Amino acid sequence: MGDPGGVGRSAERGASVGRPKRPTMSDVAARVGVSQALVSLVFRNQPGASPDTRRRVFQAAEELGYRPDTAAQLLRRTRSRQLGVLFTMRQPHDVGIVEALYPAARKHGYTLVLNAMVDTRDERQAMDELLGLRCEAIITIGTTFERRHPAAHVGGPSIVEINPLTRAAGTDVVRTAERNGIRQAVDHLVA
Repeated sequence: MGDPGGVGRSAERGASVGRPKRPTMSDVAARVGVSQALVSLVFRNQPGASPDTRRRVFQAAEELGYRPDTAAQLLRRTRSRQLGVLFTMRQPHDVGIVEALYPAARKHGYTLVLNAMVDTRDERQAMDELLGLRCEAIITIGTTFERRHPAAHVGGPSIVEINPLTRAAGTDVVRTAERNGIRQAVDHLVA
């Protein structure tokens, strides 16, 4: 005959067929024999666990393949500690800037959220995605916003444009010193 809840359970099983269960913080705690709260302290680098317990927690996490859920962590924080980066993949120079941003952001306790501008999406759509991810500030590289930047409003994140093709109102701009560089190159060639 049937289990009245059988339909729901088989639907749940069907949704995860073929995919192994993602390990959880509870799995790590059970493996080490400590509370989930203690495991949480370890992953947040908070005091309360001995060096040996920390080592065992990280070892169990590695064995189980556990990775903290950064999206869940972001929801609990008042600040995201994320910098959005909007860039093109057309200029090798832009990629170099993105590479240099990683250590600079890490030094100040931030992570980067990258979003590339491509022909199939406009800059406004790419910017909206970064805003939806709660980026505290946004760095744009080689953008073409012509009037007011879509995120440049009262209470919005700070915006810094690096080598913009056009200047948008409400943003700070960082440019290379092209005139000085060209002058030095010409002077060098003339000499």
